[in-house]
Amino acid sequence: MGYKKLISPEFRVTVGDYEVTDGIEVECFSSKESHMDWCRVELSPQLQGVLKFKDMDEASVELGYEDDFDSLIDGYVRCGDTDYWKEIMIKDDMMKLDRVTIKASFVDCEPQDVIRYVLACAGIPEDR
Repeated sequence: MGYKKLISPEFRVTVGDYEVTDGIEVECFSSKESHMDWCRVELSPQLQGVLKFKDMDEASVELGYEDDFDSLIDGYVRCGDTDYWKEIMIKDDMMKLDRVTIKASFVDCEPQDVIRYVLACAGIPEDR
């Protein structure tokens, strides 16, 4: 694994068809204790309301220089009830599982059957 020394890197945020590198502030969180990684992208007043996005749009945040960027997170937009036009909340693939509500009973089955059921409810293919 190679290392890069990043003195003053740039962020590149992609949401749907939009790619933004200016007018943003980015805060990222990742931890072994947390079940989900996330990035909060605060938009400058010039961008607020200009970018159109919706809940579960694909999104990514990258860090680097010019055309040499490394991925910080690939995931989906999470739109809240308020102020979603001022910021973009991006959560990783675990958001799909987090949104699943299980209302089923499992009788006489293997743990793999339960896992397959939950993955199917989340829209995650088995072969992944």
